[in-house]
Amino acid sequence: MKNSECEIHIISPKGWIQKYKKHSDKWIQTTNNKNRHMTSEQLLSHILPLLRIDYIGKWKIVVIPDNINIENEI
Repeated sequence: MKNSECEIHIISPKGWIQKYKKHSDKWIQTTNNKNRHMTSEQLLSHILPLLRIDYIGKWKIVVIPDNINIENEI
């Protein structure tokens, strides 16, 4: 699976979702119907802190391939 073939969801403990999708050479962050362009390094800086041991079980990072529809399963 390539970066352009999936969407990344970061889900807070309260259910707030940030979505990230690769378009051309940038990532698009969608939050509350607002879009923001970011580099791969900026996306990584959003994900890495959530992988710390003290965040395990509190936040979810989900990678969804484009060919799977899981609208209400997250």
